[in-house]
Amino acid sequence: MDKEKYVAIVSKALYDREDKFPNEETHGQTHLKCTNGWLTGVMGCYSIGKLSNFLSFDTCKYHNRVSKKLAKEYDKNRLTQKGDVRAGNRLLRMALIDCGC
Repeated sequence: MDKEKYVAIVSKALYDREDKFPNEETHGQTHLKCTNGWLTGVMGCYSIGKLSNFLSFDTCKYHNRVSKKLAKEYDKNRLTQKGDVRAGNRLLRMALIDCGC
């Protein structure tokens, strides 16, 4: 994958959904980041960037820290938390910085 296409994918993940948390549980297609699908997409963006050698050591180190935290707290019924969204946003911003944006 070329860097421009990667930047477009990361930018879409970062900017196309809102950080708001509704009072009720959300599922499926939504404009909000508080779905497990969004966080899974963030991790996919990371994987593509790492495999393409676009990401810095610091970004990889941060990803490892976030992944370990999420694995430690794993529960299939756990809802996406505000901290998860903040961590995902930070990871995406770091990826964009690594790509010169």
